[in-house]
Amino acid sequence: MIYMWPEKDHLKVFPWRGNHIDDTHRVLGLGLDGKLVVAPPGPPFGMPGGMLSINVDPTQRKGGVLFASITRTDDPTQSRGVLRAFDPITLKELWNNSSEVYGCAKFVPPTIAGGRVFLPTCTKPRGEVLVYGR
Repeated sequence: MIYMWPEKDHLKVFPWRGNHIDDTHRVLGLGLDGKLVVAPPGPPFGMPGGMLSINVDPTQRKGGVLFASITRTDDPTQSRGVLRAFDPITLKELWNNSSEVYGCAKFVPPTIAGGRVFLPTCTKPRGEVLVYGR
């Protein structure tokens, strides 16, 4: 599977067929509300798109979580962020941290280790690392 969330575009996944990308069977991401998720339009929002990290559960067939850190537009004066978790096969959103307010550290993907997700922020006056999981 090849995952991408380009600037000002939809979250999507394409199956890898060993020697080519199967663009006829792409899957688009759906939010908790059931609508397509899209990187916000217009500068500075949506840039650079979603920073993606995937956690694979080797004990389950098709098990894991795709995490995406992206900007949001609820405050047009700030570059705010949201961390979203998706099923890596269906791209249906499982969870997000939209209730938290923090500065989005662009170009920095979430880090997954030890059953936790670490997300650096650029909150002023100092940056913080948000930690989710066990």
